[in-house]
Amino acid sequence: METKKEFEDETQELRKTIPVEVSVELSVNDIFNWLTDCQNPAALRYLGKYALRCAEGLENPDDDDFRSRA
Repeated sequence: METKKEFEDETQELRKTIPVEVSVELSVNDIFNWLTDCQNPAALRYLGKYALRCAEGLENPDDDDFRSRA
């Protein structure tokens, strides 16, 4: 936690940074627009690979990758 104090002639200010956990629901449109506007190729590649793994898990729930490790 960071505390910043600024004292000037006419005003006194105290700022404190606190951790906050926030949940925000996103629609498919929100996610699509974020992906369209994203300018980070590495993030897009990572998210694309992750999305494919998630889709594979939904399409083949019995394949837990255990057999491929045996």
